[in-house]
Formats: sequence, C-alpha cells, structure tokens
Amino acid sequence: MDEAQVGFIAGFANANEVTYLEERNRKAKQDFIKRHGGVECSIRQSNGLRIFADGARLDSSNPLGEFREPPTNEYARLKFVRIYWKVRIQESHDAYFTHRDNLRAMPQFDRMPTEADIAKLRELRLVALAAKKGYESTQNKIDKLEEPSRQREQQINASRNNAVHTVMRQIDAIDKMTLDTPKKSKKKKRTV
Repeated sequence: MDEAQVGFIAGFANANEVTYLEERNRKAKQDFIKRHGGVECSIRQSNGLRIFADGARLDSSNPLGEFREPPTNEYARLKFVRIYWKVRIQESHDAYFTHRDNLRAMPQFDRMPTEADIAKLRELRLVALAAKKGYESTQNKIDKLEEPSRQREQQINASRNNAVHTVMRQIDAIDKMTLDTPKKSKKKKRTV
C-alpha cells in the first residue's frame, strides 16, 4: 500500500468513527430530552443552549454538544429555571398579542373571528398566566434562599458603618484639639 491509500483508509475510518460518535450522541441527547420532559418543556436561546424547566441544559448548536443535568445546588438550579420561565413568559405574551391583533384585524378583511379563534385566544392567555405564575414561584424560592445572605450582608455593612462612624468621631475629636502652642501671657507692666 502506498501512502495515499493508507491516508484514504485512515480518513475513511475517522469519518466512520465521527459518524458513530454523532449517532451515539444523538441517541443520548434524545434520551436526555425525554428524561427532562421533552422539547416542549424547554426553551432555546440564541446561542444554541436549550434550557429545560427543571434546570437541565443541552447544547443543541453542535451535534457533539454537551448536555448537563440540573445543578445539584438548589440556588444554581433555580437560576436556570428562572431563565426558562422568563423566556416562556416572553414567548407566550408574543403569541397571545399576535393572535389578539390578528383577531382584531379580521373585520377589516370582511372576516369575523370564529369561536375556535376566540377559544385559542383564551388558551394563549392561560398559557401566559401559567408562565407568569411559574416565574413568580421560582423568583420567590430564589428570594427565600437569598434572604439569609442578604441579612448577613446587612449585618456586616451595619458593623462596618459603626466602625467607620467610631473612627470618624475619633478624628473629629482630634480635630477639635488645638495644635497651637500655649500662648505666653503678657504681663502688664505696673506703673508706680
């Protein structure tokens, strides 16, 4: 075999290996997506990162992209869940207002909204309200987790402020002291 044939065979083997890895990764991603509620329980960000309602993340921009289970740290997990709900709110509001505006424009084109159109608008409103409720619930959980650290920070700041005020009072007290040397008293000459 000459060098060109060996290179061709090696390239073919590498291509098969990449195809095998892509296929294996595709199946793992499908299992991952299914485990975390399916594509309908996820949002996709502009960078290709897909975030699931439970805080799991999947890089869908690359066939060999990584996927991560939800963080074990509750605070970190809730931050990803909050992102999920924030995007869901935006998507559901956009869908609701787009459909509502389309229904309002129908009479201009000699068409009236049907009961199915009205029912869809009600459904979109419920989806938007559910997204808002999910976001608020998640934010409340985050606030509860942040509260002890906020209180601790306030205590530290109060302690620091007290120390600063004490030092400032000491400086002020020193400022009040005069730096002049004592003046010699002028003796009055006695006249006889």
